Amino acid sequence: QFKRLTPEGNPVATIYDDINYASTNVQLPEGTYTKAELSAYGFGDNSLTSVKVLPGFKITLYADDNFGGTSKIITSNTNYVGGDFNDKTSSLKIEAEGVSGKAGTYKIKGRNSNLYWDLKANSLNAGTKIVQYNDEKAEQFQQFKLEELGKGIYTIYANTSKMVLDINNASAENRAAVQIWTSNNSKCQQYILVDAGDGYYQFVARHCGKVVEVPDNSSVADIELKTWDNNNQKCSHWKLEQPYHDTYNYWVILRDGVSDMDSYLDLRKNSFAEWDGTVSQTIAGKYEGENALAYTVNAVVGGWFGFGVLNTSDTYYFGDLASYSLHFAYKTDYNGPLFVKMGGVNGEFSVQFTPTSDNKWHTQEIKMSKFIEAGLQLGTTTNNLIFSIISENVVKTGATINVDDIYYYKNTVLSLVFTDIEDAGMTDISVYQPSNNKIAITGIEINTEIELMNLNGKTIMSSVSSDTNTVLNVENLPKGLYLLHIGNTIKKVLLK
Repeated sequence: QFKRLTPEGNPVATIYDDINYASTNVQLPEGTYTKAELSAYGFGDNSLTSVKVLPGFKITLYADDNFGGTSKIITSNTNYVGGDFNDKTSSLKIEAEGVSGKAGTYKIKGRNSNLYWDLKANSLNAGTKIVQYNDEKAEQFQQFKLEELGKGIYTIYANTSKMVLDINNASAENRAAVQIWTSNNSKCQQYILVDAGDGYYQFVARHCGKVVEVPDNSSVADIELKTWDNNNQKCSHWKLEQPYHDTYNYWVILRDGVSDMDSYLDLRKNSFAEWDGTVSQTIAGKYEGENALAYTVNAVVGGWFGFGVLNTSDTYYFGDLASYSLHFAYKTDYNGPLFVKMGGVNGEFSVQFTPTSDNKWHTQEIKMSKFIEAGLQLGTTTNNLIFSIISENVVKTGATINVDDIYYYKNTVLSLVFTDIEDAGMTDISVYQPSNNKIAITGIEINTEIELMNLNGKTIMSSVSSDTNTVLNVENLPKGLYLLHIGNTIKKVLLK
């Protein structure tokens, strides 16, 4: 006599051989199922018509055995799989899948209670229960670190220890306790992040499909969190908030002077490195100060080169930079497109810019939104790439690239403070204003390149002298301080 087997594990999906979840059904845990395995569980080949699946899981149906042939993905309860797959399934997979890219450290706030996850009695002992509690600002016991295992599945660490969030005794029953415990990599210590809408998420226990919730929708502090069937109840909705931390108007990567920054995060102790196809120069052209960097492109045409800097100094919340912009200065004779690459919680992404290849200093601003549009996800990270310039298709070998004055800014690009250059090498040149709308330059050579820039390094006008004397028309320019490049030297000019 045939004996129907029962799959091991807690079911997260149910398959039926009729529409509207009727007739023969088999409950299945996360896993893969061949035709033979489905048959052993009492489900016939090519008979599947409807399915139920818990939030945080997906079912992939396959027309052939051993996960071959055409396929169809189902992510929610489906009372009829459609004419394309009705009675056409020979194997299937049930997999956990949630919202990816949310790794980082958070305070976790309840949707209804407005209270936060906390360690009961601020204990770090194994078995300490997770409770909801009043906002205690920057207290470490209310901070939890999400570490993504892949596909929106996370291990959750108590930020003050190496303990992880755990379902007591791996229970699949309602009202199971949520606690911290020594990590053992079991599924009862893994959580699928499910989008609950309006910026809230559910934490689905991977081993059973139940959600972490506040029992009885309580708004009382110190209530222990439990698990329960997922009915999309609002007491199982949680918001991931950034912990309280200092914020800055500038994040500085390479700059000598910071006295003009009202608040800044100093990342200058991180070292630059050159990669394949790039050789560091000994001497760089001066720009903002004494410590500009210069590199020579040593790669062959069609090859790649790069240089950049990793943040190894500490862990920071780079999500603050989402509304910022990147500023840097460069000087190069490279005449092709370049890319600025930055790293986030989900890898490294690039934004293209085309440099001016006249071997003079220029500035570049790139909104961080451009990196985000390219796919970058910002969060709490360390050892991430915070600035680099690369090319994966070199168009000119032997070119030089100088960089300086690199920082992220919230609102305002800083004016330049040049050192040891005013009037340098210009003893025979005279610059003056014969009237309010003109700048006169005398004592120069014919064919001298002249460039007027504002203090952000942006070129306002440029020309080439046709005589030893020349006049610039500045009638439409705002009054103030400007930088006048005359050949290879720079002079500050105050328009009155």
